[in-house]
Amino acid sequence: MTTPDYISPKIRVQIEEKLFSIINFKGRRAEEVKKTLVTAALIKDSVENKAKEFGISPQTVRNYVEEQPQVIDQMLNVIKTISVKELGWKKTCKNINRLDINRIQGKTI
Repeated sequence: MTTPDYISPKIRVQIEEKLFSIINFKGRRAEEVKKTLVTAALIKDSVENKAKEFGISPQTVRNYVEEQPQVIDQMLNVIKTISVKELGWKKTCKNINRLDINRIQGKTI
């Protein structure tokens, strides 16, 4: 997902709340992992820096993403559905999302 260089605080909070509601990691550190991923994406920072801020290991974040890929797939499907509905996008999200998830999982295409 591409974000503009500046997002107003009010809009950023709304985006964070929506993303928090659709990311459903299971486990003891799930909340910290969600916060790390969402805030790193929205302010264009590294996962490593944000993980340290939330008191979690970057490796833990990686493990959650690798061990629960269905959560990422579900999140991407929800974002795609919202994008199609709200922005009128058609087929563009499907191919981009598949490339991104394959890269996250370390697969070559």
